[in-house]
Amino acid sequence: MTSCCRGAYFINSYSTREIKNLFPEAKKVMWLSTQTKNGVYFDSFLGRVTLRIVGPCPNLDSEGNCSIYDARPKDCQNLGMGSDDCVLFRRVHEQGLKILTKGLISSP
Repeated sequence: MTSCCRGAYFINSYSTREIKNLFPEAKKVMWLSTQTKNGVYFDSFLGRVTLRIVGPCPNLDSEGNCSIYDARPKDCQNLGMGSDDCVLFRRVHEQGLKILTKGLISSP
């Protein structure tokens, strides 16, 4: 399992249909940043649908492998395991969560 298979924000635009096909249990919410319970959440703003996974990706099998590998989202395809982009993605994401958790900035 790569580190981005848990606790990830997806930055590409997706349709609600794409999200529901890949993550049938995904829930539509108003603020992605306020979700703390494990799950898949999405938000739509000005026609752009973004996605957040809290906790492990529900598409991981018991061995930690991606069960939808051939059809995985663009964000997953673009982050090679251990690549510089993957490491940067995790650092930026984790730092952003620390800032939000401490209340140093407000959620949109």
